[in-house]
Amino acid sequence: KQMQVLPGEITDSYIAIERTIKGVSRGVASGTFVIVDKVNKKDKQILFTEQLLPELTKYFSKIDGVVSASGGMLSHLAIIAREQGVPVVVGFDISKSDIIIGDSIEIDGSSGKIRKI
Repeated sequence: KQMQVLPGEITDSYIAIERTIKGVSRGVASGTFVIVDKVNKKDKQILFTEQLLPELTKYFSKIDGVVSASGGMLSHLAIIAREQGVPVVVGFDISKSDIIIGDSIEIDGSSGKIRKI
């Protein structure tokens, strides 16, 4: 029987998790980088969100792709995106990037690459 060992010290300090940018729904899309409040049907747009929330699937008919700060392969939005062919990239830290809301970008949901165009 394997014995569990507790840490030598328990603290309330925050452990930072390093984000890795990765694709969770394949495909390539380009458009203007927007937030939910700016989504419209007339322009090609890539939606930025902090989390892959299920309610964001209602925008799929209006957007060409999704970039998120957090989320994963098994999130509801990622599964629906794969079914509907909407590229999704996760792990993007907008505060550490030269890409800002309003830029024209291209995303690759297979490789996780995001670039300005």
